[in-house]
Amino acid sequence: MSHATELHNNTCMKIVGKSKSSCLVPIGAFLMVALILGALAVVASNTYMNAQLDRTLQAIRRAGHPTTGEEFIAWYGQAKGPNAADVYYRAFAAITLPSSSARPVLPFVGDAEYPGGFAPLSPELLAAIREHLTRNSSALDLLHQATAIPECYFTVLEYTEEVGSQLLFDIDEWTHFRNAIALLRLEAILAAEDKDAVRCVRSLEASVALTNACANRPSASDLLFAGALRGGALASLNRILNKLGDVPVDFVPLERALTQGDASLLMQRALIGDLYAQVSMRCSPWVSDQYEWDFADTSVKELLEFNPLTARVRSLAGLDISELIDMLNLQMRLVEISALPYGQRMEGFSALNAPNAIHTMVIDTTSRFAMAENSEKAKIRILRTALAIDSYQRELKKFPPQLDDLVPSLLTSVPIDPFDDNPLKYRLTDSGYLLYSIGPDMKDDGGRGTVPVMEGDVRFLRALSPSPDSYPGDS
Repeated sequence: MSHATELHNNTCMKIVGKSKSSCLVPIGAFLMVALILGALAVVASNTYMNAQLDRTLQAIRRAGHPTTGEEFIAWYGQAKGPNAADVYYRAFAAITLPSSSARPVLPFVGDAEYPGGFAPLSPELLAAIREHLTRNSSALDLLHQATAIPECYFTVLEYTEEVGSQLLFDIDEWTHFRNAIALLRLEAILAAEDKDAVRCVRSLEASVALTNACANRPSASDLLFAGALRGGALASLNRILNKLGDVPVDFVPLERALTQGDASLLMQRALIGDLYAQVSMRCSPWVSDQYEWDFADTSVKELLEFNPLTARVRSLAGLDISELIDMLNLQMRLVEISALPYGQRMEGFSALNAPNAIHTMVIDTTSRFAMAENSEKAKIRILRTALAIDSYQRELKKFPPQLDDLVPSLLTSVPIDPFDDNPLKYRLTDSGYLLYSIGPDMKDDGGRGTVPVMEGDVRFLRALSPSPDSYPGDS
């Protein structure tokens, strides 16, 4: 190769190398600019969504609903004197389990089934109940003390440095409630067997008071659980009324407790509590920090959509805040609708727009919650009426031909069905009477229904002889 050719090749190589370098410079600059613009877009999106969240929180506050822990406590309330919740906590701690000899025999707290219908209680069962109540005499005394205290405010908030104030949801407390109700139920049953009407009514009153206290806690879950508790507490009412026989009974304390449980706007109160639970989520850690990611059996599409990096980017861009705002707006609307009469309330829920599956689920759950809450109101009014009918029957030795005969001596007015705002339905049967509400389906099914009530009527079938078809039941 000649010197001229070698010089030419070297010159060409330098030119090509210089061209490649000059091409890389604008590509790097473009990537840098794109990265800066992307970061600015993320910051701008986050700033905008936080501003939107602040406006949403201001709207919630203007509606009179809490958005901070301090506002929540002021809204929920605090005891100005003795607090029944403090006594309930002591009672829960004092409840002891059945002895090893009593556990196989005892219902509700042990392994045995409660005799159905009006089957007599065996001497062995009665002895086991007495032993268990004696072991829990301190807890029973505390439960009755709590009933006499007018104010009851449970601990409903917990504070952590990472999150701040959040609504406390401790499902372990439900176990304590159930144990207390079972204890009081056994006490009422034994008192009826002993013809001790005063103690029997006190036990039933304490049971209802405890369910009222649970229903007053600010969450939909607690309100629904309180309804289940009340059903269990009064499930033996037919047997108890029959066992008391002709013994004079003053039902006023129990009627008063039931009336307190028929409070208005309990559902709205529960939904406001759930709204605050959503508000407090704005302080929650990033999603990617809350979960352990498991990519087993994950498709490529799912892997690209759900992973720590995309979760962090969504949080940085404020997209999680956007979803939170949408949920807060939905829950605000649910709170507003829950204050309407039942029929309008259900129409309002049906008319709501659900842009995604989560919103559809929330709306559907709230609709079912409204049905259950109104069913509980119907049960309370039915039971209050049943007690008045029982008092009438004890005095006149017959059931009233119509509910108007209870007014004004036993009732100020005939209780209203919360579903259609008409008087409760009532008719005599061969062995007693049937008292019912038309129920969530808004149709009069003649007193036929199911428990728990989702369709059919809400009912109480009073029997002077064994009847397997009653609510509350005989078990």
